[in-house]
Amino acid sequence: MRAKLIKGIVTTKPYDRILKIETSIFDNPFPGGKASLIVFLEKSKEIRIIPIDSNEALRIKIETAGVTPRLLDSLMKLWSKYELKVMFSTGFCQMKDKCEYEVLVAPRDNINYESIEYDLKSVNDINHVEVQKLPIV
Repeated sequence: MRAKLIKGIVTTKPYDRILKIETSIFDNPFPGGKASLIVFLEKSKEIRIIPIDSNEALRIKIETAGVTPRLLDSLMKLWSKYELKVMFSTGFCQMKDKCEYEVLVAPRDNINYESIEYDLKSVNDINHVEVQKLPIV
């Protein structure tokens, strides 16, 4: 018998109620990791569960006038400097007069996220930065 590549459940419960996932849906709740990052996509109402190798995760939101090679290079250098593993990204969203980017990262344990925010604010092409430690439940 071939192994199943995907597993799923169907629910008729409204979105505003807590959905309890049948534990048997996972052979291992944290395959290859220490915890799970649960992502809710507001626009599509999609939920993603991503195993992470860290005990915490950060949400980083960046606002810029536009995407440039220099900006992308600066971000890649910072991700590498702080050993941030990108777990989910919105991609760059171009609006009328600004561009927004949100990313969820799994840092190494016990990282000083204020220093990440400080370094991001020092990048010339970035107009606004928010770094938020995600709640642990």
